[in-house]
Amino acid sequence: MSDLREISMADLVERRSSVEDLLVRSDDIDRWCSSPEWVFAVQQAFAPDVEPLVLWSSDGVALLCRTQTPDGRSAIAGLEPMWGFASPIITPDPGAFADRLAAWLLADRRWEAIVLPGLPREGMLIAHLVDALSPLAGLRGFAGIDRVVADLDGDLSGWHTRRSRRFRRDLAKDRERADRLGVEMVVADAEPGVYERVLAVERRSWKAEEGSGLTAPDMQMLYRRLTEALAERGALRVRIARRNGEDLAYVIGGLRGDIYRGLQLSYVRGHESLRLGHLLQSYEMERLAAAGVRTYDLGMDLEYKRRWGDRVVPSLVLVGERSGTPGAGSGS
Repeated sequence: MSDLREISMADLVERRSSVEDLLVRSDDIDRWCSSPEWVFAVQQAFAPDVEPLVLWSSDGVALLCRTQTPDGRSAIAGLEPMWGFASPIITPDPGAFADRLAAWLLADRRWEAIVLPGLPREGMLIAHLVDALSPLAGLRGFAGIDRVVADLDGDLSGWHTRRSRRFRRDLAKDRERADRLGVEMVVADAEPGVYERVLAVERRSWKAEEGSGLTAPDMQMLYRRLTEALAERGALRVRIARRNGEDLAYVIGGLRGDIYRGLQLSYVRGHESLRLGHLLQSYEMERLAAAGVRTYDLGMDLEYKRRWGDRVVPSLVLVGERSGTPGAGSGS
């Protein structure tokens, strides 16, 4: 008999310290984006009407929702609805938790399909989930989102040696030029109203012209929620580039333990030659490494990020149709 049980969002908030402990001890998942802090902010911004389904046991938690597949079947899916960074399963004991989850799903007759994004492509978690869920559903795995990660290890010297000679040379020249032109790199982590200051920069950026970035209503809601939550626990990190008293660029991110996650970076259109994005990122890396941060997560894999990162971390989406439902396969 599984001791996995459904709990309310309020109950989960009361268990915040226990969730943090589970995150720290869970291997291979994106610990930053699998946190309720990220998951609920994304869900509220992009899918506020879905029905959350939080399953709790002594050895793990599942952040899920009840939803529908595009063809109208009832489904259980990860609660983070946008990118799929988050693993909906947080557990340091994947064998026991996968068995509990399978028993709970077997007893619940309200689902026809299951979608679990953000899982590691290899390791014990995916292996145990496949073993436990295969008797219930025909499973298929699909490539999920990949992240670019830089290894700071609390000392930026190693990171520097892994960059190309041209990268190091260009960055040094950019810094010298910025100093000569009077560009300031201002730390604004604890500044009241810093999000509005960041938005003011974003509204004059190329992202605003395209209707993307923080100026899009759902994105603005997401990052407002995140910055408020991060600031509340002293984990918000903001740096703003200024020249002649004018804000020209920003980088914003947050800490979770020894992991920093970059969230957004932008600059005012017309100042591309200053390469402010590169400068802000390099100064933030220095600050973070000096503070003992080991991992700088640059987020979604894009070509320019690979010049800053040391490795690409892949993920898997596990999809299953309940055995006995129309179209269900034997699994692979």
